[in-house]
Amino acid sequence: MQDIDINEVRLLYKQASKNRRKCDELYAKLDVKEVEQHPVFLGYKGAAQAIRAKHSIFPHLKYTRFRDAMSILDRAIIKDAHSAELRFLRFTIQTNSPAIFNYKGQIQEDKKMMTDALPQVQDDAGLIEVIATALLESDAVTNADKDLAKEYLDKLQ
Repeated sequence: MQDIDINEVRLLYKQASKNRRKCDELYAKLDVKEVEQHPVFLGYKGAAQAIRAKHSIFPHLKYTRFRDAMSILDRAIIKDAHSAELRFLRFTIQTNSPAIFNYKGQIQEDKKMMTDALPQVQDDAGLIEVIATALLESDAVTNADKDLAKEYLDKLQ
């Protein structure tokens, strides 16, 4: 996994929702056997698959990819249940997934883990940025959560 840079993966993930090619690039980068041994990269693979579902034209493919994505992401979280980055990924997928997929059950739990993690991840500016940005852009959080996120983003400046 030495050839995969976490900051590049984070950037591709950020771009993937609006850019199908970036989504495919992210998925291809993570669609390797070794990813199974690295929960965070496995989680990004699942999240990329969820975004591939979003970009799919055919409803059956959309549904199949989304189910696969949730299986991958849940497997990653089982491997590292305390990872704030994995919770960030699930939070962003759950808050943006259609209600018909019925995958929204851990939004508050993941939000709490993300807000609790911000003071503890001082050594990883990239992780602070993705978590704080997700909180700031979400409609599923309180104003206090958004203020906390803004505070941490301002510290990165």
